[in-house]
Amino acid sequence: MLGGAAIWGLGTQFMRRRQTTPMIVITFWSLLISLVVCATLALLFERGSWTHLPDRNGWLAIGYNAAVIFGFAQVMWFRLATILPPVVSSLSVMFIPVVGVFSGMMILGERPTWQDYAPLVSILMAIMTVLRPTRRE
Repeated sequence: MLGGAAIWGLGTQFMRRRQTTPMIVITFWSLLISLVVCATLALLFERGSWTHLPDRNGWLAIGYNAAVIFGFAQVMWFRLATILPPVVSSLSVMFIPVVGVFSGMMILGERPTWQDYAPLVSILMAIMTVLRPTRRE
């Protein structure tokens, strides 16, 4: 996971540089390469745990992720990463797990435990350190 996060962060930094290639093209190829790598790794290391094909709800979830997450959100993120200042885009990414936990509570009726709240507090503390006004000398 840390390796994936590091590569994603590096890719985001490269997106900040002037690009002559349209954002949709970069997004398509980065997602296609990721699909090939992840599918290969899944075939090599996880094939033994496959017991059945996804049911109707599973395919709907896969379709939702393909259309909304990869087709829309990823393109929007790459675009925002190129036009927003680094602090703003970094803070917006840090809020994703916070929104996810509270959305799960509201939509799915999940009840987070202390193991869920501890990282959220850490995230909010990290955001506060960035937003804290600095002293002028």
